Amino acid sequence: VAGKSAWLVGAGGAGAAIASALAEAGIARLAITEKVPSRAAEAIERLRRFYPRLPAESIAGTPEGIEIAINASPCGLEADDPLPFDPARLAPGTLVCDIIMKPRETALLRAAVARGLPVHRGHHTLDTQIPIYLRFFGFPVADERAIIELASRVPA
Repeated sequence: VAGKSAWLVGAGGAGAAIASALAEAGIARLAITEKVPSRAAEAIERLRRFYPRLPAESIAGTPEGIEIAINASPCGLEADDPLPFDPARLAPGTLVCDIIMKPRETALLRAAVARGLPVHRGHHTLDTQIPIYLRFFGFPVADERAIIELASRVPA
């Protein structure tokens, strides 16, 4: 993600963690959309304390010129949820990410694929935490990459 521009929809706990990870990884620009505007402002204020040069802004609609669009909102947990954003409004090639783990193929991801956009599924969030859980419970982890790859192959 270094040098890229991202749009994050949702700035709750998971969204704030994602924003921080993006900043640490060297994202060039970050736009945040949040149903609760004060939550977006708080996330941006926290980011600015640690990444003062990161251009970050709170926005209401789809931003121009982004390369990564991330759903970190709860939209998609239920089958009848509205889409958090419309992939048809994104530029060709924009990577669409959804942190929703179940269902694996959310309505957002299906809409993005139908438009020909690359996607990143939410199960990766959990897959990469499995070695951490194993260590926490005292199980040795010799090959973290192999565990993550195995977890990603488990059917939803």
